[in-house]
Amino acid sequence: MLAAQLKAQLEVARNVKSAHDKNKSTATAEDNEVVVLSRTDRRGMSRPLPNRKHAVEAKYRRRKKEKV
Repeated sequence: MLAAQLKAQLEVARNVKSAHDKNKSTATAEDNEVVVLSRTDRRGMSRPLPNRKHAVEAKYRRRKKEKV
């Protein structure tokens, strides 16, 4: 009697777990993951890097030597 009850409870728990796993797998496939790049300084402070859509261009141009 007790064994039959425990088997029934176990079967119900397995069904619930399998239904939960199916819902979980479809939810994770639909979720978009966001990755934030950060930089940590010497003091341990972390700050996110700025969003850059294009490659960084050189800020300084090479100057021609002036004629003396």
